[in-house]
Amino acid sequence: MMAEEIEIAPIKNVFDNNKGKGKKKELTAGKLYKGVKVMRTRNYFLNGKQFWAYIIRNDNGVITKYFQKSMFIDKATFRSRKINEIL
Repeated sequence: MMAEEIEIAPIKNVFDNNKGKGKKKELTAGKLYKGVKVMRTRNYFLNGKQFWAYIIRNDNGVITKYFQKSMFIDKATFRSRKINEIL
């Protein structure tokens, strides 16, 4: 297993929906989060890397694993979108 430190931003707000307790915001769109990207190597997959999870401390202070890579954008893409909004 391999890991690398990253900065990512969620594409949209993420909520934790507990039955009877209501929705609680976990991640805020447009906010950068520092975390770890964990990769698993697969020997039978031509020694290639496969994405496994992002591990991030959310807005509630809880360290959580997020398994959907498409939920996030990296820091460079986030920065470029912000610049394009200004121009």
